[in-house]
Amino acid sequence: MEEHTQSLSIRPHALPNTNHRLRAKCLKLATTKGRNLKRMQSIFTEDEEVVLAAVTQDGCALEFAAEKLQKDKKIVIAAVSQNWWALQYVAEEMKCDKDVIRAGVSQSWRALYYATGISKIDKEIVLSAVTIEGRALEYAGRNIDKDIVMTAVAQNGLALEFASGILKADKKLVLTAVTQNGFALEFASKKLKHDRDIIHAAIAQTGNALVFAAKELKADKGIVNAAVVQNWKALKYTSAKLRDDPDIVLAAINGSWRSIEFASERIKRKKRVVTAAINKNWQALRKINKKYKKDREIVTSAVNQNGLALRYAHTKLKKDKDIVLAAVHQNGLAIFYADEKLKRDREVVLAAIKKHGRILQCLVARLSL
Repeated sequence: MEEHTQSLSIRPHALPNTNHRLRAKCLKLATTKGRNLKRMQSIFTEDEEVVLAAVTQDGCALEFAAEKLQKDKKIVIAAVSQNWWALQYVAEEMKCDKDVIRAGVSQSWRALYYATGISKIDKEIVLSAVTIEGRALEYAGRNIDKDIVMTAVAQNGLALEFASGILKADKKLVLTAVTQNGFALEFASKKLKHDRDIIHAAIAQTGNALVFAAKELKADKGIVNAAVVQNWKALKYTSAKLRDDPDIVLAAINGSWRSIEFASERIKRKKRVVTAAINKNWQALRKINKKYKKDREIVTSAVNQNGLALRYAHTKLKKDKDIVLAAVHQNGLAIFYADEKLKRDREVVLAAIKKHGRILQCLVARLSL
C-alpha cells in the first residue's frame, strides 16, 4: 500500500496528465475497498463518481466524503442501502428524508434510531421497522398510530414499554403483548395488572410474569397454581400464605425440586413435601430439613436414584449397611461416603468393586479378606 500512498499524495497539478491517471487509480481503489477514500486528497473526496464507488462498496466510507456529498441524496441512499450504519455520517438534514431512512430500515430496523422529523413518524417506515422488530417502536415519534403499536407488540410484546400511556391501558393491545411475552405485563397500566384475563394470558406465556401482577392476584390460588405449573420459579413471587400451601408447593415441586427453597419453613418440614422433592430429584437431599436426612425411607429413595446421595445423609445412616449397600449397588463410588467401618466390610467392598472395578486400587489397602 506504500506505493498507493505515495501516488495519492501527488498534487494533481504538479505534472501533466497526472490528475487523470491518479483519478483512475483512486476510482479503482474506491471500488476495491471503499475505506480507501480516507487516504485520498480532498479533490477526490469531493469527486461524486469516486465517492459513489466507495460507498457502494462500503457504505461507511461516507464518513470520509466531502461534507457536500454527505448531503447528496443519491450518494447517501447508496451508502445506507449498503450499510445502514452509514446514517451516522449523513448530514442532519438528510435524516428527515423518508427515502433515506426507508433505505436504511430496509437494511435494519435499528436505522429508525437516526430518523428525525417526518421520517420518524412516517407510517410506512415505522411499520416496516416494527414488523421486523417490535422494539423499533422506541425510535418512532410519539402518538404513533395504534395499528402500528399493535403490530409492534405482536412481534415483540416488550415493545409495550414504548407505547403511550393510553395504549398501555388498552386491554386488547396489552392482551396481545402479554400473549407474545408475558413479561410485557410490567409495562401494562396499573389497572390492567388487576385484570384476571391479562394475568392469565401473561402467566400462560411465562409463569414468572406473576412478579408484575397486582398483590391480590399473587394471593389468588387459581392464578398462582397456573403460574407455578407453567414455571416453578413463580413460587418465589407468590404471597407468603400460598408459599405455605402444600398444594401450591407440590405443584411447583412437580416442575423442579429446587422450588422447595421458596416454600415456607413450615412446609419444608412436611414429609409429603420432602418426599415429593426427593422423588423428583435426589439432590433435594442437600436442601431438606436436617431431620429428614436421618429418615431411612427418604434417604433410601435418594440413594436408589444416585448412590452419591449418601454424601448428604446423616452420619447415622452412613453406618447403616442396608442403605450403604443400596448406594454402592447404584454407584460404586458411593463407598467413599460410607462410614469407615463399612469401607472395610467385605460385602460392601465387593458390591462397590463389582459396580466400579477401577476403585479396587483405592480400596486394596483397607480390604480385609
